Amino acid sequence: ESAMEKMREISKASGIHEYTGDLILFLAYTRGLKGYYKKQGIADEIYRNTVLDLRYKLDECILVKGVYGSFVAKWFVGFFKLERFALGRLQFEITDFGAEYERDGLLLKPDSKVLNVHIPRSGTRLDRESVLSSYRLARDFYAPALGDRPVFVCSSWLLFPRHKELLKPG
Repeated sequence: ESAMEKMREISKASGIHEYTGDLILFLAYTRGLKGYYKKQGIADEIYRNTVLDLRYKLDECILVKGVYGSFVAKWFVGFFKLERFALGRLQFEITDFGAEYERDGLLLKPDSKVLNVHIPRSGTRLDRESVLSSYRLARDFYAPALGDRPVFVCSSWLLFPRHKELLKPG
């Protein structure tokens, strides 16, 4: 985060947009990140899928803000701290559940570890098979930390039930 602050100063002094500077900073870090993934024994495919989020956020920044860069650069920190990974179509990170929950023998407490699911804007369809494949990949990847039956939690606006009324089926 201190590097991001410094990059904002550099961007301002250079006359480039801070969103552009933010993206340049993280692009510069990707080579080191690749070596860190390798050192941790994380597959190249997971590295490639994870850093693709830089492209997704670039596309989103152009679409939403009309600027080449990223307006959510702090989001990348989780990838570079090896806390969030793209596994197939979805992204995952371990987090505390944050509430009490009990159903069908499952008991979760606020500090229970769960897998938070993020649905990146990748430009590809979100179909059932790609979601199930991502869940399987995440289950296997996180098994050492969470066992073979992790709890997945997703609070994406994409899951808002009224979307069925508001949006066309396609």
